[in-house]
Amino acid sequence: MLLPPDSTDHHAALLSASDLAGGPGGRPLFSGLNLHLAAGEALFIAGPNGAGKTTLLRILAGLSDPIQGQVDRQARSVIYIGHAPALKDDLSATENLRAAASMAGLCVSDDSLRRALNRFGLRARAHLPARALSQGQRRRAVLARLALTLSPGVLLLDEPFNALDEASSDALAEVLAERLAHGAVLAYTTHQPRRLAARRHHTIRLGVPAMRGTV
Repeated sequence: MLLPPDSTDHHAALLSASDLAGGPGGRPLFSGLNLHLAAGEALFIAGPNGAGKTTLLRILAGLSDPIQGQVDRQARSVIYIGHAPALKDDLSATENLRAAASMAGLCVSDDSLRRALNRFGLRARAHLPARALSQGQRRRAVLARLALTLSPGVLLLDEPFNALDEASSDALAEVLAERLAHGAVLAYTTHQPRRLAARRHHTIRLGVPAMRGTV
């Protein structure tokens, strides 16, 4: 059972960036980018391949340095999920999920792990080693991290709908809607557009070779 969103939660997430420029080898793919996402807001990062979408997400996550500008993340947690499923092949889906929760500072019960995996249709695969899972199942095992808690956080997702069937895509959209309703902020890329339920939904389009913009 879900608790109603708490509009007075002082730990609600916030993600902002000012005068941001990024790109490989000091060559900017985008510049002068400003954004401000408050609790419950989502940002769709659009653009052709090579426009800097993944670069921007990694900068927002703190995994890559910008050429210039700064990022401010205020949240209980920051989750970045990239293209490749980050799983250890010798660990089961459950063990991988527990390890991810531990690294994020979450203390989770066996029931919480089971429920998160069940939401993504992995009930029968929960205890198989990750190497025995299909590409889609591996993707779902990673995305189950999003269903472990409703605590406000910054969610940064690169092509999260890749390799998902319709039922799994619906499950992901539902989980993201719940996280946003409880004060998370979301920035994501996708080539399979889905309208996500958010308090405000923004779009920014990156172009080649350089782009300036404000959200």
